[in-house]
Amino acid sequence: MYKEWRANPKHKIIEFSVKTPDEIIQQIKNMVNEISPHLLESFGLLQTIKDFLKKTKNAFAITYSFNANLPCRLSALLKVIIYRILMKTIQSTLKHAQVNHTSIELTYEKNRIAVIYRDNGIEFDYSKVKN
Repeated sequence: MYKEWRANPKHKIIEFSVKTPDEIIQQIKNMVNEISPHLLESFGLLQTIKDFLKKTKNAFAITYSFNANLPCRLSALLKVIIYRILMKTIQSTLKHAQVNHTSIELTYEKNRIAVIYRDNGIEFDYSKVKN
Protein backbone atom coordinates (compact mmCIF):
# COMPACT_ATOMS: atom_id res chain seq x y z
CA MET A 1 0.00 0.00 0.00
CA TYR A 2 2.80 2.45 0.92
CA LYS A 3 4.54 1.83 -2.42
CA GLU A 4 1.31 2.54 -4.24
CA TRP A 5 0.85 5.75 -2.26
CA ARG A 6 4.39 6.95 -2.99
CA ALA A 7 4.07 6.06 -6.67
CA ASN A 8 1.07 8.35 -7.04
CA PRO A 9 2.23 11.72 -8.50
CA LYS A 10 -0.24 13.63 -6.33
CA HIS A 11 1.33 12.20 -3.20
CA LYS A 12 4.80 13.14 -4.44
CA ILE A 13 3.61 16.72 -4.84
CA ILE A 14 2.23 16.71 -1.30
CA GLU A 15 5.44 15.21 0.06
CA PHE A 16 7.50 17.80 -1.82
CA SER A 17 5.32 20.66 -0.59
CA VAL A 18 5.77 19.56 3.02
CA LYS A 19 9.58 19.42 2.73
CA THR A 20 9.97 22.58 0.66
CA PRO A 21 9.06 25.24 3.27
CA ASP A 22 11.61 23.89 5.74
CA GLU A 23 14.30 23.83 3.07
CA ILE A 24 13.43 27.35 1.94
CA ILE A 25 13.58 28.64 5.51
CA GLN A 26 17.02 27.09 5.97
CA GLN A 27 18.22 28.60 2.69
CA ILE A 28 16.94 32.02 3.74
CA LYS A 29 18.73 31.73 7.09
CA ASN A 30 21.95 30.81 5.30
CA MET A 31 21.54 33.70 2.89
CA VAL A 32 20.89 36.19 5.69
CA ASN A 33 24.00 35.02 7.53
CA GLU A 34 26.06 35.36 4.38
CA ILE A 35 24.57 38.67 3.30
CA SER A 36 25.04 40.43 6.61
CA PRO A 37 28.20 39.07 8.20
CA HIS A 38 28.95 40.43 11.64
CA LEU A 39 32.40 41.56 10.50
CA LEU A 40 30.86 43.87 7.92
CA GLU A 41 28.75 45.51 10.60
CA SER A 42 31.55 45.67 13.16
CA PHE A 43 34.58 46.63 11.08
CA GLY A 44 33.20 48.13 7.87
CA LEU A 45 33.38 47.14 4.23
CA LEU A 46 37.04 47.75 3.45
CA GLN A 47 38.45 46.03 6.53
CA THR A 48 36.14 43.04 6.04
CA ILE A 49 37.28 42.67 2.44
CA LYS A 50 40.94 42.97 3.47
CA ASP A 51 40.47 40.30 6.14
CA PHE A 52 38.83 37.94 3.63
CA LEU A 53 41.64 38.50 1.12
CA LYS A 54 44.23 37.77 3.80
CA LYS A 55 42.53 34.50 4.71
CA THR A 56 42.22 33.31 1.12
CA LYS A 57 45.76 34.44 0.33
CA ASN A 58 47.12 32.05 2.93
CA ALA A 59 44.79 29.21 2.02
CA PHE A 60 45.08 29.35 -1.78
CA ALA A 61 48.59 30.67 -2.51
CA ILE A 62 47.22 33.75 -4.25
CA THR A 63 48.29 37.39 -4.21
CA TYR A 64 45.95 40.35 -4.33
CA SER A 65 46.13 43.99 -5.25
CA PHE A 66 43.34 45.87 -3.50
CA ASN A 67 42.67 49.57 -3.92
CA ALA A 68 39.63 51.45 -2.76
CA ASN A 69 38.51 55.03 -3.14
CA LEU A 70 35.10 55.09 -1.51
CA PRO A 71 33.34 57.72 0.59
CA CYS A 72 33.32 57.01 4.30
CA ARG A 73 29.55 56.71 4.40
CA LEU A 74 27.85 54.04 2.32
CA SER A 75 24.42 52.69 3.11
CA ALA A 76 24.32 49.34 4.87
CA LEU A 77 22.56 47.84 1.86
CA LEU A 78 25.20 49.09 -0.56
CA LYS A 79 27.98 47.67 1.64
CA VAL A 80 26.29 44.29 1.66
CA ILE A 81 25.79 44.34 -2.11
CA ILE A 82 29.42 45.20 -2.83
CA TYR A 83 30.63 42.64 -0.30
CA ARG A 84 28.47 39.83 -1.72
CA ILE A 85 29.48 40.61 -5.32
CA LEU A 86 33.14 40.42 -4.39
CA MET A 87 32.81 37.31 -2.24
CA LYS A 88 30.97 35.37 -4.96
CA THR A 89 33.39 36.56 -7.63
CA ILE A 90 36.45 35.62 -5.57
CA GLN A 91 34.99 32.25 -4.60
CA SER A 92 34.18 31.45 -8.21
CA THR A 93 37.64 32.52 -9.34
CA LEU A 94 39.36 30.39 -6.72
CA LYS A 95 37.20 27.41 -7.58
CA HIS A 96 37.41 27.52 -11.37
CA ALA A 97 40.10 29.84 -12.74
CA GLN A 98 43.40 28.37 -11.44
CA VAL A 99 44.41 31.90 -10.51
CA ASN A 100 47.47 33.13 -8.60
CA HIS A 101 46.94 36.91 -8.75
CA THR A 102 43.85 39.08 -8.56
CA SER A 103 43.43 42.84 -8.72
CA ILE A 104 40.40 44.52 -7.15
CA GLU A 105 39.54 48.20 -7.36
CA LEU A 106 36.59 49.98 -5.79
CA THR A 107 36.15 53.52 -7.01
CA TYR A 108 33.59 56.24 -6.47
CA GLU A 109 33.00 58.99 -9.02
CA LYS A 110 29.99 61.17 -9.69
CA ASN A 111 27.52 59.16 -7.60
CA ARG A 112 28.70 55.90 -9.15
CA ILE A 113 30.64 53.02 -7.63
CA ALA A 114 32.72 50.84 -9.89
CA VAL A 115 33.97 47.40 -8.91
CA ILE A 116 36.85 46.40 -11.17
CA TYR A 117 38.01 42.80 -10.86
CA ARG A 118 40.86 41.27 -12.83
CA ASP A 119 42.69 37.99 -12.47
CA ASN A 120 45.30 35.98 -14.35
CA GLY A 121 43.36 32.72 -14.28
CA ILE A 122 42.21 30.58 -17.14
CA GLU A 123 39.38 31.93 -19.24
CA PHE A 124 35.86 30.63 -19.28
CA ASP A 125 35.48 28.29 -22.29
CA TYR A 126 31.89 28.72 -23.40
CA SER A 127 32.10 26.02 -26.08
CA LYS A 128 32.97 23.36 -23.50
CA VAL A 129 30.16 24.38 -21.19
CA LYS A 130 27.68 24.65 -24.05
CA ASN A 131 28.24 21.03 -25.06
